[in-house]
Amino acid sequence: MSASPFARALEAVLAPLRFAAQGDGANAVRVRDLAPTVRTGLAALLALHVPRDARTAAEHAARAFADPVADHALGRATLAALARLGPMAEPGWRERALERPLHWIAGIGAKRAAAFEKRGLATVSDLLFRLPTRYDDRRHLVRIADLEVGRRATFAAQVRTADLVPGRGKTGAFRRVLHAIVSDETGSIELTWFRGGDALLPTLRKGAQLLVTGDVRRYRFSKQLLHPEIEVQGAGEAGDEAAVAALRQIVPEYAAVEGVAPRALRRAIQCAVDEYADLVEGHLPESVVRARGLPDPPAALIAIHHPESDLDPALLAERRTPAHERLVLEELYLLELGLALRRERREREPGVSIAGGPRAVAAREALPFRLTGAQRRVLDEI
Repeated sequence: MSASPFARALEAVLAPLRFAAQGDGANAVRVRDLAPTVRTGLAALLALHVPRDARTAAEHAARAFADPVADHALGRATLAALARLGPMAEPGWRERALERPLHWIAGIGAKRAAAFEKRGLATVSDLLFRLPTRYDDRRHLVRIADLEVGRRATFAAQVRTADLVPGRGKTGAFRRVLHAIVSDETGSIELTWFRGGDALLPTLRKGAQLLVTGDVRRYRFSKQLLHPEIEVQGAGEAGDEAAVAALRQIVPEYAAVEGVAPRALRRAIQCAVDEYADLVEGHLPESVVRARGLPDPPAALIAIHHPESDLDPALLAERRTPAHERLVLEELYLLELGLALRRERREREPGVSIAGGPRAVAAREALPFRLTGAQRRVLDEI
């Protein structure tokens, strides 16, 4: 088992602090370069993907060791830092943090956390390991004139009109449908939303520049995108093209969660990764990791949820990246380990002795079929 990056960074800070804390902090002045060592260690910890409470504790400790630190204050700073950082090194803290409910994540309130929990996403760990089902390659934009029915595409366009149109759904219930017409230099296309139109309409101002992603479908005699994802980039001012270009990246897509918008789900997962990824530890033997050149689990999670823009989308789609391989092997290893432990426990259990004799013969003769030669040999062995 390999310690998490968080555990390693925390221990690098705590080791000199524990030594300096001896004698109620009196030993601090004897530790060479204690303050810069602690500051360097805390900077490394703060560069990781760690929870807000861990980050706050590290920031408070860093302030206690802010340069310069007088000799007479070193002991007090050491004890204060240990009091804040020490609890996070206790057994079980990391596991409990990963099992926190989702309202611990920035941007997820109690109401949204409850909505996620109803769909089986109750903890931080649930979000971390909800892996993408596909990736949208938004690096290469398509012109509207070149959009193909039945294919998913990303294109830049400008809003021409956007209106809520009253209507009735299949059940007869009244609803308002949002229709928007967007265009580029090659043509125009309709975007339609049957849900969430009231919230979306204010962002679709005439002239707003959009980055649109969705599945192109045929509607009557024209093309249409139903419930596309959009990124709004202003209203055509100078510099909007650069802003759109910055969004040209590989974007993970996840299995739909009823009642949760795809963008909201992606944002929640990204927040979980940003705050908790480096708490995940590895279990795969180091010999396997080195031989295959695999990243550690936190790096694998970050690479899968935040793919680099220079990655081959085909490798991502087929889950053939080193990051995917690491997580797959981790799961297979833990599964095999669990089965081995179960077999070991079973082998320790005392067997039940069944005596032979007339009863065994009677049981065999009571069978409604004739035993094969192999079956008779097995029965004799038993």
